[in-house]
Amino acid sequence: MAKRIIPILLILGLAGYFGYRGWQQKQAEEADDTFFGTVEADEVLVSAQLAGQIVELNVVEGRRVAKDELLVRLDDSIYQAQLNQARAAVGAVQSQHEVIDAGNAGLDTNLQRTRRLLQTGSATEMQLDALETQQSVLQAQRQVVRGQTGQAWAAVRLAQAQLRFTRIVAPLDGTVLRLHVQAGETVFPGSALLTIVDLTTVEVKIYVPGPMLGRIRIGQRVELFTDSFPDRPFVGTVSEIADQAEFTPKNVQTRDERVRLVYAVTVRAPNSDGVLKIGMPVDARFLSE
Repeated sequence: MAKRIIPILLILGLAGYFGYRGWQQKQAEEADDTFFGTVEADEVLVSAQLAGQIVELNVVEGRRVAKDELLVRLDDSIYQAQLNQARAAVGAVQSQHEVIDAGNAGLDTNLQRTRRLLQTGSATEMQLDALETQQSVLQAQRQVVRGQTGQAWAAVRLAQAQLRFTRIVAPLDGTVLRLHVQAGETVFPGSALLTIVDLTTVEVKIYVPGPMLGRIRIGQRVELFTDSFPDRPFVGTVSEIADQAEFTPKNVQTRDERVRLVYAVTVRAPNSDGVLKIGMPVDARFLSE
């Protein structure tokens, strides 16, 4: 009986040993395919293009906005006055142009009559020369007024553009990530107003050792896991693989990992419901297909 038990125990021992070794190998393979990263997204800084006081602020941090939605309005009284002034200048030069045209029309009539009278001896060459000189002066004035008309219309277009810049609208659909101003503040050209982020698609940058590159390719699927949703994998794809090695960035958790040469791999993932947030830590696992 004892002789039968020993082989059975030996078989069970070997099965347990090799089973444990297989489990260890599987764990190691899974560990090799799991990497740490943080969520990033495209950010757009919205800035003022002219000076003015904020009289309307329609957003708060975390609010979703639609493209072309009014976000900030600046006091436009100065720019409206400049537009009115520019339009008045256009009206003035147009009036000058009308006066010159009327004078030139009357002068043309006098010239034709004088030329006919000159043929009959009822007018002199001096009278004709005087009228032709007046015509030359009017033509020169017309050129000057024409140039003034172009400048006046250019001033109108500039004033209209400045007036439009007092209304700052969203350049894209997104979420207000940061608000840099408050209502009532005076801003200047280039002043940062707010930052909008597009969270519909996010990126996760992870770092893998050189030997791992042979198992990664562009378009490969990657599962992303977060602490907030540990049982919900977010599936992304590899969009970029760095060509140059670098030392692991300091935000990687262990010192042993930080001193290794690694390659940056960027994973893009859809995020239509906005669950993944900027800065959220994630675990990434490459899927073999």
